[in-house]
Amino acid sequence: IAGRHDTPMKLAVAKYDLFSDQIGDNGNIAGAAFGTTAGFNLRAPNVIAYLSPNLAGFNATLAYVTDHNLVTSTQLQDDRDNNDAFSVSAGYAFKKLFNVTAAYERHNLKFNAPSTLRTKEDAWMIGAGLNIAGFTINGLYQQMKSFDKVNNETNVGGLGLAYTFGKKHTIKGQYYNADMQGQADNRDMFAIGYDFDMSKQTTLYAAYAYGTAGQALWADGHGVSTKVNGNVDSSAFSLGMKYKF
Repeated sequence: IAGRHDTPMKLAVAKYDLFSDQIGDNGNIAGAAFGTTAGFNLRAPNVIAYLSPNLAGFNATLAYVTDHNLVTSTQLQDDRDNNDAFSVSAGYAFKKLFNVTAAYERHNLKFNAPSTLRTKEDAWMIGAGLNIAGFTINGLYQQMKSFDKVNNETNVGGLGLAYTFGKKHTIKGQYYNADMQGQADNRDMFAIGYDFDMSKQTTLYAAYAYGTAGQALWADGHGVSTKVNGNVDSSAFSLGMKYKF
């Protein structure tokens, strides 16, 4: 494939999200743009990628981004025509019972002015999921680093649990934590919710999420224009309907 597309890292993280495109979406922490990083939850332009077929349960995705153009707008001295990226993921699934996925992504950030500005950032993740007797159990670990004169590291861990009953009803919850190197306050995000499948295409949902230390709860699911200001706790409640075309 070629064009604008989610990177393999983003696809791998989203695979273990129980609140996709809702408040509490795991992309608000896993891959998030902490500080001035570009972040690793990218739907980037200029993507060239290969998605393998399913080979006895194994699959892989490789992508090269010629110019992701996603460093922050405050860094006006960067060379926005020469920021490339590489992302890869591989996974294995045993029927619908068990799956595991690993991913790695690297951004090259070529600045016109050297000084203390970082020149690269990378991340890796591993996730696993189990589906049995109506229960879904997901776990994810991710480490993100930006490299300049001092290496900055963020470690993210998350767990999710859902139970489906009566074929149409699902109750779910997930917890994610970000341990940021050099920061006094780490970030936490809790989410609980209920989904009702009216049909194969239509789902009604209710969700509640709580975040600490300025953690955004809805930026990934509802657009980047809504974020928490300051180092404060926040909460949100949402009702909605999803229709798949």
